[in-house]
Amino acid sequence: MEHLRMTSRDLVQDNVEAIGKLFPNCIKEVRDSLGGGSIY
Repeated sequence: MEHLRMTSRDLVQDNVEAIGKLFPNCIKEVRDSLGGGSIY
């Protein structure tokens, strides 16, 4: 029996990736002092 994942897809991340493919010079990833990353 297959169990259902009770989460939704991360549509924001999908959109950021799609925009990054269309405009690769507009998005950069930076690391903060705690080691986390942010995409701008």
